This record gives sequence, structure tokens and C-alpha cells, in this order.
Amino acid sequence: KIRFLACISPALFLGHPSYGVSRIIEVTCGSIIKLTHVNTGYQLHSHQIKWGSGSGQQSVTANASTNDQGELFLVKESNDAMPCEAGTMVKCGSKIRLEHVITQKNLHTHDFVSPISKLQEVSAFGEEGYGDSGDDWVVYCIEKTEDHWLKSSKISLQSSVTKKYLRSDIASKFTNSNCPHCPIIGQIEVAAQFVENEIAFWSATQGLFLSSTS
Repeated sequence: KIRFLACISPALFLGHPSYGVSRIIEVTCGSIIKLTHVNTGYQLHSHQIKWGSGSGQQSVTANASTNDQGELFLVKESNDAMPCEAGTMVKCGSKIRLEHVITQKNLHTHDFVSPISKLQEVSAFGEEGYGDSGDDWVVYCIEKTEDHWLKSSKISLQSSVTKKYLRSDIASKFTNSNCPHCPIIGQIEVAAQFVENEIAFWSATQGLFLSSTS
């Protein structure tokens, strides 16, 4: 399994304003990425804060900040697959996991109800990168001419178990009204839904992208 233990400065990321990179870059196994919600511009995020309802597992939200290491996710093979070779391109339609770098838990969904939208809860699950099939997501490229997941291209992520898509929506923001005095006020709920639409589109806008092996 791939492990990255060093602290990472945002200025090291391809896609950060200090780089000005414009060439085509593939998202590959072993890449560490920031996943941006296309509709809101918020970043997929996790932290050592548990859901106060539902599963009680580690919460996953979308965060307006672009300078937070809680937004770093490692791209890796699916739960039932052999470890992938670092630098292997991710094909559109293939199954992956996304491991939260700081807490080493995997992006996960299951049949619990999310706190605001009352859809399917999304959490971070597992220990040291090991979890279960609820961590598996299928990458669908929105641009049908693309064969592989590319940096800054729109994708959707569908749970291979529940068949629901990762989504977020500015209407599902945590506030003092729906989450009094909670530590995630201002962040947006991330949940899963049956429909693949514009609030289910994401993009790997920044990251440490390992060179392709093919």
C-alpha cells in the first residue's frame, strides 16, 4: 500500500496559482488530490469530528477553504483489488478508493441518513486505510471523449454498493439553526443520491499527480 507521511505545502500542488500548469495531466494511482465540487467550488473535506447522528463515523463535508490539509485524499485501488502500481492511470468507469491522508480513513457511504438533506450519509471509515466495500467508488467521466480521469475534468463518483452518487449542495450548509454551536458551521453536507446531475460533479483541480506508467 502507498503511504505519504510528509506534510505537504499547498504551493507544491500542480494547479496551485504559483505553478501555471496547462498541460494534460492524468489522475493516477498514488496521486494525492484535492477534489473540488464543481457547482459550489468547495473542497471535499474530512476531519476528526464524528457525525452526531446516523452512523457516528468520521464526518465528511465540503469546505470553502483551499488551504487545509483536511482536503487531501490518496487515490488507490478498490477494496477487493491487488495494490495498484503507483502512476497507473485511472480509467473512466473503473473502481477506486479515496483515502483521507490525515486520518487514514476511506471515503465511504452506507444506508444511514445524512443529517440535513436526509439522503444517504457519507463518512470516512476504516483504520490505516483498510475498510470494506462501502469505500469503493466508480469514476465516471462527464466528457465522454475522455478515456481516463484527467486533472480539472468533471467526474462523478458512484458508490459501487449502493449505486448512489457523491453530491453536495449549497442549500445543505451547516448553520447555527440546523447545527447549533457545532464545529462545522459554514461547511456543506456531502451525501449520496440516486441522480447523476450537476450537484454530483467533482474535479481534481489540485494535487501531487504521479507520472503515468503508460
